Amino acid sequence: MSHWYEIFSTGQTPGAGSYEYLRCGKVVVVTDDEQLPRCPHCKQRSFSRSTEPPPPTTSFL
Repeated sequence: MSHWYEIFSTGQTPGAGSYEYLRCGKVVVVTDDEQLPRCPHCKQRSFSRSTEPPPPTTSFL
């Protein structure tokens, strides 16, 4: 069974939600008008929409 997911890049504004860095698996939460940032841990620039719910009080895990 293959799984399809959309890839997003640093600088895109894909809409509110949580996004997972493809390299390290960290999650970033953005609002509707925020751009996806470069990962401060692994410097990754590629994301997929996270299936995990966003954490209640932090914007970066």
